[in-house]
Amino acid sequence: MRSTNKKKSIFSLLLTIFTLISVNTISAQARYIQNPMKEMKVEDLRVPEHKEIPITVSYYNDDTAALQCSQLSRSYFHPGSTKFNPGFYKGVLWLEIDFPDTQSTDGKYYNLYLGSEHIDVADVFIQKDGQWHFYGRAGRSIKKEQMTTPSWELHVPIDESELEKKESHTIRVRMMAYIGAPVRVSLIPRRYFDQQHTRQSTANFSIIGINITLCLILLALGIFLHDYIYILIGAACTFLALTSIQLNGVGPVYLWNQIAILPHAPRFTYFLTHTSLLFFTMIFLSVVLQNPAQKKSYPIFATIFTSFGMSLIFSMTIQSPKVVFLIFNVSVIIITINYLFLWAANFRLAHEEHSLIINFWVPAFSTMIVFHLFKILRVYFPSTIFQIFDYDDYIVYNLIFLLITVPVLCMIIRRQRRRTRKMKNDLDTVKKEKTALTEEKNLFAAVTRQLLGLSNTVLNAIRLPQMQSGDSSVKNAQGIIERAAGQATDYLNALTIFANNRPPHDSSILLLDFFKSCLRILTPLLSRKNIKIELSHTIPDNLVIRANLSLLEMIFSNSLMTLARISGNDTNLLVNLKFEDESIILKSHIKISPDNKEQLALMLDESRYSSPLSPDETNELGFRLVKKAIKVYNGTFKAETTGDGCTFHVTMKPDYIDNPEKNTLVVTRFKNEMHQDINDSPPPYAPTKQIFPMNGKIPTILFAESNTTAQRLAAEILKDQSHFFAASTGTEAWNFLQDPKNPKPDVFICNYNIPFLSGREILRKCTESETAKDIPIIFLLPTSDAGRRNDLIRRGAADCLIKPYTTEELFNKLYTIFSISRKIHNAVVSQITQTLRGPEIPPEQEGIMPAQVQLPSAGSVALTTKQTSIFNTAGLSSREQQIAMLISQGKSDKEIAELLGISAGTVTTHNKKLFKKLNVHSRVELMNKVR
Repeated sequence: MRSTNKKKSIFSLLLTIFTLISVNTISAQARYIQNPMKEMKVEDLRVPEHKEIPITVSYYNDDTAALQCSQLSRSYFHPGSTKFNPGFYKGVLWLEIDFPDTQSTDGKYYNLYLGSEHIDVADVFIQKDGQWHFYGRAGRSIKKEQMTTPSWELHVPIDESELEKKESHTIRVRMMAYIGAPVRVSLIPRRYFDQQHTRQSTANFSIIGINITLCLILLALGIFLHDYIYILIGAACTFLALTSIQLNGVGPVYLWNQIAILPHAPRFTYFLTHTSLLFFTMIFLSVVLQNPAQKKSYPIFATIFTSFGMSLIFSMTIQSPKVVFLIFNVSVIIITINYLFLWAANFRLAHEEHSLIINFWVPAFSTMIVFHLFKILRVYFPSTIFQIFDYDDYIVYNLIFLLITVPVLCMIIRRQRRRTRKMKNDLDTVKKEKTALTEEKNLFAAVTRQLLGLSNTVLNAIRLPQMQSGDSSVKNAQGIIERAAGQATDYLNALTIFANNRPPHDSSILLLDFFKSCLRILTPLLSRKNIKIELSHTIPDNLVIRANLSLLEMIFSNSLMTLARISGNDTNLLVNLKFEDESIILKSHIKISPDNKEQLALMLDESRYSSPLSPDETNELGFRLVKKAIKVYNGTFKAETTGDGCTFHVTMKPDYIDNPEKNTLVVTRFKNEMHQDINDSPPPYAPTKQIFPMNGKIPTILFAESNTTAQRLAAEILKDQSHFFAASTGTEAWNFLQDPKNPKPDVFICNYNIPFLSGREILRKCTESETAKDIPIIFLLPTSDAGRRNDLIRRGAADCLIKPYTTEELFNKLYTIFSISRKIHNAVVSQITQTLRGPEIPPEQEGIMPAQVQLPSAGSVALTTKQTSIFNTAGLSSREQQIAMLISQGKSDKEIAELLGISAGTVTTHNKKLFKKLNVHSRVELMNKVR
């Protein structure tokens, strides 16, 4: 709300300023433009438009400035033209103007116009009764009270009736031009002159209004955006507009009378018109370009500021206007050329959003070089080509001003639009994240409530009389407990994966057999409703995929169970499972009762996901879990209702093993039926019944865990089938391994985060020790460190278990190690590692963030949550991640190239992609964002 009011206030301010300028323009014209119709008589109306009275001009330079008009003889004057450049002269310049009498044909009211260039003062004399008399005055360096007609135009009105009655008339003009301005003399009928003056005044005041408005907009935007760069450029452009007004003559008449009468006012005004702008331009460019090698530009900056200072000093100390004007023009040329050098040196480093400014400013400053070069050359070479800017009515100034201000304004508006879009996108992202968090909160609350229900089911089953009496029906109670515990484990496993946003712990699964085992879980429900399953599939018998057991069972079982619950009795459940385009597609169809159509519509309404689930909506909980679990494997869910039936389409893209090798360890069943098979080998012993091979040897196990409860539980599970030894710290475990009196363990189970000596250090010591390097090590990893698994296996660990783990998972790991020979075991580990790494990702698809980044200087470096989020959002490749982390450590491009073994040019190319993906403009911004 506060931001909206601020914007409205700025808009109102700009509108008020523009209105005042417009009113000032109208009132100025009304005050200072005479209405020709009031003074016109009938005979005056015959004056044709666009007609100038033919005149003859001659000139004389009185370098002493001591002669009076009556003392000048006609022989003193030299023939001239109506447009000529007298150059710099001492004293005063006299003009003698002869023109024929035209009162009888063209009227008697004229205006003597002296051009638009700067003239300090011009006095007009007429001859009457043989004597010369003062008639009028105009000028740029005098007060308006001293002018015959207060106007920014240099003109004096002439009434031919006040001249002598002759066939021709003579007028003399005495003028002083401090900076040697060119002269443009014409005698124009007043009606035509007033028309010209009206058009010129309107154009000038409009341009002035537009220029000042642009400057004020730049200042307002700079203040509003809190960006001092735009405040500086806005101030520079404002100063340029005001000094141009002063130089054009509007200043002495309406604004700066006190400045106009100062001795050095023309020098000072003309000087600051350009150099002040260039001064601010250098500051602007030096910051906008953000040159990391700015020291290379220091000589250019030194030249610019030296030229600026020296020309200012000389303009105030040297008396000769010619020398001052020459110094000023040379200074402007030097400053402008250095700006172009600065632009060329930093062109490749300029941000793309500044290309608009560069594209317009280069021609603007190039025009300024030519403009001032011609002004120097015209003094020494009176060639026509060097005088093309003499009578341009300040079009060049206005053009340069627009070329400088409009691109900056456009860039600010463009940047603000991007900021607005970014704010809108961020707001939409926040809304989506809020909705997702609300959905997760409601989902977690429903799962927690369901877990409490399962816990009560387990407790009630334990308290059944059968359990206490040992009746044969105790198996029913055991089945209740096992199902409840299994379902609770599934929920906890799913919540762990969803909450930590980590990839699940995958296993190799024989898809078709596993799917059939999941169907058997539905048997009790389907039997009660007399629903028959009709299964069709196009799955190869040996297709092995990599997926999490619990998640995959949840997706298969819950999707089919949801259909079964909303269907009627005595119907068929049509199930089709196929594998195509590297995707698993499960299509299931069933007839639903009319009473359940409304329930199905509510389940499919995603807008309800932000509302909490009620206790009686257990069916919908499983459905929501399925939809969330599918996303883990980049899958999609689609539901269709056709007539009296409903069809679910489930698509997933897990990793798969195209041609599984012999001895590949795979899972074929789930729940209490689950066991692992060696492909094309006789079925081994079920892990839940017998962990170790029946070779008569009792293995030795060393279990290192600081948690006494976990240590005690492991001892309870393993002590009957092994020689079990425990250690509470890493140091204690290492000492056990080094003591020759202790038996050598057949397997070493170690918590990765065990105190005093970390798991990483223990692994290093074991691989370097002759006595311990052959001991298989199983690390226990928390979910937050699941990404370390591949790295640990590469470094020599036998395997890893992700906590919390089940007894079956622990048994499976031990069984694998003890039942397979070392050679087969190494092959299995290699296969699992390769599968976990996944297929090679092409460069254009690189964007999936690992948990760590490999840096040459520090090995594997874990990413923080913030870094993971930033890199995932930006879609950085592994190489770009490495360079981003090295830049955040303060490394230069050369150092990064040496560390990574690539060229500095390649690093520069990666930097450009990094800056664009992370939306930063410098290394400092990248360091602040990544750290």
